[in-house]
Amino acid sequence: MSVIQKVIRNTVAVATIGFATVLSGQEEPAGYLFEGLSMSARSGKSFFPVVSADKRKIYVDAGDSTKKVSLESPCLVRSKASISETILDVLESNVVTSSLTNLHRESEVIAEMHRAQGQSESHAAIARTQGGSRASISDIQSSGEEIRSSIQDDLDERKFDGSGMADTVYLDMELLPSVDIEGAYCVFALSYMAVNKDTGKPIGNRRLGRVKYMGDLKAGKVFKLKKRIALNEFSLSDSEYSVHVFSGEGEEIALSNSRRLRGLSAAQMDQVREQLAQ
Repeated sequence: MSVIQKVIRNTVAVATIGFATVLSGQEEPAGYLFEGLSMSARSGKSFFPVVSADKRKIYVDAGDSTKKVSLESPCLVRSKASISETILDVLESNVVTSSLTNLHRESEVIAEMHRAQGQSESHAAIARTQGGSRASISDIQSSGEEIRSSIQDDLDERKFDGSGMADTVYLDMELLPSVDIEGAYCVFALSYMAVNKDTGKPIGNRRLGRVKYMGDLKAGKVFKLKKRIALNEFSLSDSEYSVHVFSGEGEEIALSNSRRLRGLSAAQMDQVREQLAQ
């Protein structure tokens, strides 16, 4: 059993006070162990480890040099054990999803409904000018109304909106830092089941990340994080997400709602830091 595993199993009982997690019997932990994130971003045809980011670029370690890539560059993520000497209190966290693809589908259907209605009225008007009977004009109008009513029913039943799908995430959080953090950025990590577009069959789990720049965080001052994140369409029922915050130097900061969060003593921090460095 590794030192990290022993720490997780043998750490003194954890108590939650407000939003901060601390060790029982201590005034304050020396640090925190939590489930963090490692990430690589695409540069050209390859993916390289992300070392930091700013308001314009992501910086990746290309081996012999550091390269800059766009903030919109595709990123792959995976979980890892991380430690942090400080913690960000999450005062509020709201994630709302929507699908612009669904809105596009609906707008096309609504446009088709209006076109059908317009064609019906046009045909009825032509029939009147050509001396068509009331019955024939009524049939034309009825046909147009049936098409409009059928499409409206399908819209009401959400048959065109791909219910349960999303491609856009709206992140709304309030964070309270205990220390100043310069040049912070966040990563929205999404795990989802990828589907073959042609067959509709699942092809495997995917994990991706999107980087968003935050700026400077000041100790004791609430930071409001509001970001819109565009993604490929995914199923809400087969997805999980997490939010991670990094300093401008690329060091991940523990959040009070981080997964597997544990407060550590100074001795435990030294042990875990040594283990992670191996």
